[in-house]
Amino acid sequence: MRNKCITCFTVWMLVLASSHANAENASNPLAAVNNTDLRMQYFDMDGSDRSDYWVDSAYMVTPKLKLKYELHYWNTDVTGSRESGFEEFRLKPIYFPTQGK
Repeated sequence: MRNKCITCFTVWMLVLASSHANAENASNPLAAVNNTDLRMQYFDMDGSDRSDYWVDSAYMVTPKLKLKYELHYWNTDVTGSRESGFEEFRLKPIYFPTQGK
């Protein structure tokens, strides 16, 4: 558990450091920058556990088009056997009509 928390904290700090290097706020969906946010949550439920993982990212395909995607994955043994799977995937384009050529 402690190693998972340290790893998650290290990844989070790297994401924060890289996002502050850009002039625009990368977490703003209307910012014309690439970004990736990683998040992990761990729940200990009296002998059972559940881990949730999220990836929230955006990629500038062209100066006028940005693709934003979100992915959620979970892993648990609440039922007595290990189960895991993808809960949701979202993909949405964002068009900037006044950007670029």
